[in-house]
Amino acid sequence: MPMWADARDSDDDFFRGSSQSVKGLSFYVNDLSPFSDIVVIQRRYLVKTGRFEIAPSVLLLFSNEFFINAGIGGNLAFYPLEKHGLEVRGFYTTEFRRSVWIDMSEKLGIVSSVVGDRTIYFIGLVYKWIPIYGKMAWFDNKIIPFEMSFFLGGGVTRVRCRDVDVSSNSPESELVGAGGNIGECTTVAVEPLRNDNRRRLIRQKTEPTVIFGLGQSYAISRNMTFRIDLNWQYYGQLIGGQSAGSGSFHHWDVLMTSGLSFYFPKRKVR
Repeated sequence: MPMWADARDSDDDFFRGSSQSVKGLSFYVNDLSPFSDIVVIQRRYLVKTGRFEIAPSVLLLFSNEFFINAGIGGNLAFYPLEKHGLEVRGFYTTEFRRSVWIDMSEKLGIVSSVVGDRTIYFIGLVYKWIPIYGKMAWFDNKIIPFEMSFFLGGGVTRVRCRDVDVSSNSPESELVGAGGNIGECTTVAVEPLRNDNRRRLIRQKTEPTVIFGLGQSYAISRNMTFRIDLNWQYYGQLIGGQSAGSGSFHHWDVLMTSGLSFYFPKRKVR
């Protein structure tokens, strides 16, 4: 029986449009207020509690004016609660020289004095919070559940330091292996310069790093999503191996990662 039909009327009386049914309809309609009697109940499509997530990805780094940095990465997360998780994340980048770097290096020979540190790889641990979830339409053909997350954490970044050019007469044994402490550049290789009697020291160091950002996951199934993250990473940077002070400044990396996420163990729909 319809909720707005008078309880004393039978179904036959109502569908024949009896005056008693019309009276009952008018009573219930007038008693309703718009939207106050509507409740929307939505279940979270992608259940996370007690599950692991593994997410291989590709990345692009935007913050280097002399190089195009691209690479691969991966995340491993565990969710003790539905909206909260801990995630180990890391990535490795390679660099492709921009035309401005080639011009400065080969034509002007000043690149080593202006190019700062460049990120090689990062590994760290973040806390992940997932407060937002919902559904979106895909060209009016499909409903796609999605989630938005925020994360904050720390780790270490391996950095290629500013290059240093030295005379070819310097013994290589005295150049390789110097340094090695946290925040201190270590010479890892020496490469000859073309059409010059000098050599270039390839140096690296490790820097403590703070990372934060946000991401979105679009469900493909209950066990797989497409994921996009936008990351900001900060570490202190020293120019030419100077001690902290007038020679230091702050370095930010901005990068975007994307890839597929896989959740396990699998969950059955109740």
